[in-house]
Amino acid sequence: AEAYFFNRIGEELTLGSSASWQAGDFAVADAVQVEDQSITDLEQAIADGFDPTTQLDPTAAGPGAGGTGGAGGGGHSAVMLSETGQRVEAVTGFETEGLSATTNAPEPNTVGISATGLASDTNVSAPTVSLLIDSGASSSDSITNSGSLTIGGIEAGATIEYSTDGGNNWSTTFTPVEGSNTVSVRQTDVAGNTSGATTVSFVLDTQVAAPSVSLQTDSGTSNSDGITNSGALTIGGTEAGATVEYSVDGGNTWSSTLTPVEGSNTVAVRQTDVAGNTSGATTVSFVLDTQVAAPSVVLSTDSANPTDSISNNGALNIGGLETGATVEYSVDGGNTWSSTFTSVEGSNTVAVRQTD
Repeated sequence: AEAYFFNRIGEELTLGSSASWQAGDFAVADAVQVEDQSITDLEQAIADGFDPTTQLDPTAAGPGAGGTGGAGGGGHSAVMLSETGQRVEAVTGFETEGLSATTNAPEPNTVGISATGLASDTNVSAPTVSLLIDSGASSSDSITNSGSLTIGGIEAGATIEYSTDGGNNWSTTFTPVEGSNTVSVRQTDVAGNTSGATTVSFVLDTQVAAPSVSLQTDSGTSNSDGITNSGALTIGGTEAGATVEYSVDGGNTWSSTLTPVEGSNTVAVRQTDVAGNTSGATTVSFVLDTQVAAPSVVLSTDSANPTDSISNNGALNIGGLETGATVEYSVDGGNTWSSTFTSVEGSNTVAVRQTD
């Protein structure tokens, strides 16, 4: 691949894969004249110290012997021919002191390694945290029946951690408890950076009891017979802010108001608290009786004339009474009433009523 070219005016020496020697003699180290020697001998001579640039006979144009050269021309020159891209270029200044296959080592590369393409990651932002569902009557009261969190701003591959004790201890899982919760959330990215913490507080409410229900007034002759002339209910055990609902069709439909009907009523009552939890239902049955007819009243015996209202017996016949009704009498125009009546000699005016 390389050829070594020695030039003397009119003569040339080429060493390489196709080495040759033309037009001349050369002197070996012991000054013995050698003519037409093989290239192997020439190479050996050079290896032994023979310098073609100084020990060949001077050219005709040279000024003196020994290849000393001079301003008048002559002497010897050395050219190294290198094949570069299949084109031969001459390079002056070939060093002729022996042949060596040793290749000069390149200077150490002192250029620093480029950091192009390497990402520098020294920090990570705190995540955002909010309730997944604020299920209460208000969407911003932080009362929920879920406890699940929505966490944002998480880097790919980051680890999420939770603390419920102000950051003293951290866990990769979080289980909210019934009642008040305060939880801090942080992330550690793939580079090992741990963010600051974001804290959220909320109330977890997953339970609500069924309310108690009773007649506000059991107005019948017995306080436990479920017969009333009111229909108003007393609802107990409701949570603050809860919504009370009523159903009169076995829970198929619900309403926030109740209007009982005359006669039999069966009402289911439930509550939905501020966290959105709906209780089971409590059922009450009662009879609403808001009307009673006035009884009929006649003399038991109109002894003289059946229509003259003159009798020797003051007993009365009372009719139209409801079962279990109480009969009352008044002899002063309804100002006072009594469960008994005793007629007096002479004129009598008596009012009669019933309470069912």
